[in-house]
Amino acid sequence: LGMLIFEYMLHPFKENETAMLAEKLSAPVKTVQTSKGTGTGSDVRSMLEIPSELVMTAFKKAENSDNKIIRVFNPTCSTVTGKISGEFKKAWLVNMNEEYEDEIDLEHVVVAPYKILTIEVEQA
Repeated sequence: LGMLIFEYMLHPFKENETAMLAEKLSAPVKTVQTSKGTGTGSDVRSMLEIPSELVMTAFKKAENSDNKIIRVFNPTCSTVTGKISGEFKKAWLVNMNEEYEDEIDLEHVVVAPYKILTIEVEQA
C-alpha cells in the first residue's frame, strides 16, 4: 500500500469539548496576509459571528433569492443558546430545502444537542 501518514490527538474526555477539538484538528482556520488596500473601511470586520460552541457548516447564497443561508450544527450534548451577529435586516428559520418555517430572532438562537439549524437572512 505504501507509506501512510496519520495525524491524531489524544485527549481525556471532557463533556462538550471533544467534538470541538476534533473539528479544530480536521479543519483549522487558515490566515492570509495581504497588502493594505486603499479603502476607507475598518481594517478589522466580521461579517458573521456565531456562538463558539456551534460549527458553521454553510454560508451561501439562497437557492431562490439573493438572501444568504447560514447553517450551524451543535456537536455538544448540551443545548446552546446565543446570538448570531451580522448585518442582517430579517431572519427566518428554514428547513434543509430552504422552505420557510418561521421568523427567528438572531439575538436569542437556541440549538438543541446534536441538531442542525438552517437560517435564511436578508442582508442590510
